[in-house]
Amino acid sequence: MLLSKINVLDHGYVGLLSANLNGRAIKNVSDIYFKTRLNKELLKIANATFIIKCPLFVQIFLSQFDLKITPLPSTKQLESYIPDVSEIDTGVAEDDRRIAEYIKETNDALELNSKGFEMDGCDRFTSQTLTPINKYNEVIMHGSLQAWMELIRRKKLPKQLEQYRMAIYELLKTEWLELDQYKEG
Repeated sequence: MLLSKINVLDHGYVGLLSANLNGRAIKNVSDIYFKTRLNKELLKIANATFIIKCPLFVQIFLSQFDLKITPLPSTKQLESYIPDVSEIDTGVAEDDRRIAEYIKETNDALELNSKGFEMDGCDRFTSQTLTPINKYNEVIMHGSLQAWMELIRRKKLPKQLEQYRMAIYELLKTEWLELDQYKEG
């Protein structure tokens, strides 16, 4: 179903579902109708749709852009992004290990609390109020090439967000080989 897919972080991915008015089509339309190298208005018409599995904090970041986000129903057991020791990077190995351990233990406790609330009769929506921001969600995200380009132009992002930005960039580049020229223009 996906045209291509890139795994991101420990349980996530970015998958290209569809793209229209790809690079060759933009060039043809520009050459035939506008007699120019690129009419920037075409970047508003070209679009891409992704299925993205990401922690909630990534989804919040992505929601800043002019993209339509459609949550997918969860049928699987919830997964959490847990940074490994190498991702903590305090400069002190023992601190990195303790922090990674603490994050995992805290996450596990919050999951247990949520399940316990449901076992006590609490409805699922209310039991999720303690859900950590590192929980994975799957969403369909759709937007114009122009909106996706606003995202991929971002610089100096935290490592986890940068990995999603790069995966989106790489998949867009498969459909629009001239993407770097569009970014500069």
